[in-house]
Amino acid sequence: MEPSNGYVVGDGCVFGAEVLVIRSERVNECLRLVGDAASVEHEWTISDISNPDGVLCSEEFDVGNYKWNIVLYPNEDSSVSRNRYLSMFVAPRGIPPHQRVKAEVFISVKTRLNDSVFSKKCTNWFTSSCEEWGYPEFVSTADVSAKSFLVDDCFSVEVGITVQAVVLEAPEI
Repeated sequence: MEPSNGYVVGDGCVFGAEVLVIRSERVNECLRLVGDAASVEHEWTISDISNPDGVLCSEEFDVGNYKWNIVLYPNEDSSVSRNRYLSMFVAPRGIPPHQRVKAEVFISVKTRLNDSVFSKKCTNWFTSSCEEWGYPEFVSTADVSAKSFLVDDCFSVEVGITVQAVVLEAPEI
C-alpha cells in the first residue's frame, strides 16, 4: 500500500467492515404432486343471458378437496372494451392461508349442437388471496351472437379442472 493514500498509519493499517445480520424465519413447505388426479368437469347453463343482473356465479362444485365456482361478467368492465367481451373466471373457495394449489383449467363455451367450439386452457397457482383467475376478454359478444352460442337466451359453459400439485406448510424438521 502507498503511505500517501492514507491507509497506512505509523506501521499499521486499519480496516473497517459493516456487518448486517438478517434474521429470517425458516419456512418449511411440502409439495405434493397429484399424479392420479382426474379432471373434474362442470357444466353451467345460464338462463336469460341477455338481461344479466351484474356478475353471474355458478353453484359450487368440488375439485381436489376444494370448492370452486365459475364466474361470468357478461359486460366486461373496461372503458376500452365495455360490452364487447364476456369475462370468464374460475374461483377457488376455501384454500387455507399458506397453501397453494396448482391446477390446469380448461374453459369452453358450447354451441347449440353441444359442441365446445371456443375454449382456452391454462395452468395456474391458486392461493387463498386469489379470489378468481381467468380471462377478462374470454369471448367477444359479437362471436356469442354470430356463432350460435345462445340457445333460447341460454348460454352454456363447461369447465374442466385438474389439481396437479398442492404446496402446504410442513412441520418443523
